[in-house]
Amino acid sequence: MPAGAAADGRAVLGSLGGEPDWLQYDETPDCPACARPMGFAAGLEEGPDPVTAMNFGSGKAYAHVCGGCGRAALLWQC
Repeated sequence: MPAGAAADGRAVLGSLGGEPDWLQYDETPDCPACARPMGFAAGLEEGPDPVTAMNFGSGKAYAHVCGGCGRAALLWQC
């Protein structure tokens, strides 16, 4: 299966794990419960169809999670 493809052959729009590909600057959130930086979980990108795609203002969304507390945060940059 080629990189960037789902098991059914469709394109994957984003990333899972690794490091965020920030569009602007590092905005890694701190956990509101323990104040530690949250780990990057997933990056989401807009799809090609404006009728059905997620809308991040022509940008990307970033999901983070705190492994110790289980809290999550979602933010976006455009």
